[in-house]
Amino acid sequence: MAASAACAQQPSAQGPAQIPKTTAKTLAGIEVTIPESGASGLLLVVIAFSHKGGTQAEDWNKRIAAAYPKDAAVRFYEAADLESVPSLVKGMVLHGMRSGTTADEQARFLLIEKDGQKWKALVNYSAQDDAYVVLATASGSVLWQTHGAATDPAFGELQKQIEQHLK
Repeated sequence: MAASAACAQQPSAQGPAQIPKTTAKTLAGIEVTIPESGASGLLLVVIAFSHKGGTQAEDWNKRIAAAYPKDAAVRFYEAADLESVPSLVKGMVLHGMRSGTTADEQARFLLIEKDGQKWKALVNYSAQDDAYVVLATASGSVLWQTHGAATDPAFGELQKQIEQHLK
């Protein structure tokens, strides 16, 4: 499936959309809260709501990690919505995720176990098997978002947005 057209986030009467305040553990077991108060730079989150969406998110992750390795100006997280995964299956899912993920990737891989509906509302969730990409200020104000595969045009637009907002 081709990536959907990227869309600039349009401010509403209440201002720009906000990333929901989320506290989650990473695959490495570290508790993280995003957005993080007092942080600077940009916040980039790639979230998946299904196994197939996770495959797309992995593709985005590889491109982002190669382009912005340990870049302090771009805090990046890959995330999986596990809220609806039954507890009996969750252990197997987590084991599979850990076995295919490096230590560096595990430290920035968020396990969303609550607030999944807030994330779906934020990204205008419409395609279960897509990855959703959200670029925001460090304080969580959404600057840009898209969903779908990490195609060359979609990734190029993300890079353009990052460069534009870092200036």
